[in-house]
Formats: sequence, C-alpha cells, structure tokens
Amino acid sequence: MTVGSADESWEVLGRVGAYAASELFGEEARQVERLVLERTEMRRLADSYACLLTLLSCVGEERPEVPEVLIEDVLRRVAPREGWLLLQEEEEEEEEEEEEEEER
Repeated sequence: MTVGSADESWEVLGRVGAYAASELFGEEARQVERLVLERTEMRRLADSYACLLTLLSCVGEERPEVPEVLIEDVLRRVAPREGWLLLQEEEEEEEEEEEEEEER
C-alpha cells in the first residue's frame, strides 16, 4: 500500500481509521498494519484515530446536571406565554403541603 495522489491519500486515511476502529480483517488489515508499523506519520494517525474513537465513545454517557437557577429562568421565560406559570405554582404549593403533612 503506497500513498500517491490525493485520492489515494484519502483512501489511506480511511483505511488507517478503519484499522484503528478494528474494522479491517485478513490481508487488508495486515497491509494497513504494515504501513502503520513502517511509517511514523501513519502510526501517529492511527493513534489519533484511536484517541478520537475513545473520546467519541464517552460522548453521551454523562448526563450533566442542569443548575436549578437555569431551570427556573427558562420556566419564567416560557411559562407566561404558555399559561404554565400558574400550574407550576399550584404544583409547588401542593408539593409543599404534602411535605408538611408527611412531617407531622
């Protein structure tokens, strides 16, 4: 496998990425592995792909906590337009009353 024209370069980039993602098998995998072992820039590229794949696998796993202040701000902005403010206040009052009854 040699790198020549721009089209071949893109093909090699794709193959190195597929190799890093363990998507190649057989002779194709061996060819790319040989290229990665022989050429420092291809080894760096494979390492970069592996790091990127690791980062991408982590995306979406964590659920960030939304600050209460932000939630309240959004509700204040949306509620009057939708008539939700009164409903929200009623729900909060009901929750407070239930909590007070449970404490007794």
